[in-house]
Amino acid sequence: MYEVIFMKVQCVLCDSREEIDDSSIDSKKIRNHPLYLYTCPKCTKRISQQTLIRINSKNYDPHRPKSESFYRL
Repeated sequence: MYEVIFMKVQCVLCDSREEIDDSSIDSKKIRNHPLYLYTCPKCTKRISQQTLIRINSKNYDPHRPKSESFYRL
């Protein structure tokens, strides 16, 4: 019937090696765009938590758009 094929990938942050399903979204991204960097679910969760902590801190200053005079020629 249907045989599941796995793709071997390595996380760029923690260097852990994993096998992901060949039909998953991550494997398709890697195949179609070879420069796409894979991060494991553990690192992805850690990054999202740290980002939320940084955004909720009072020291967070988002990038502000440049002034209009910058865009005028």
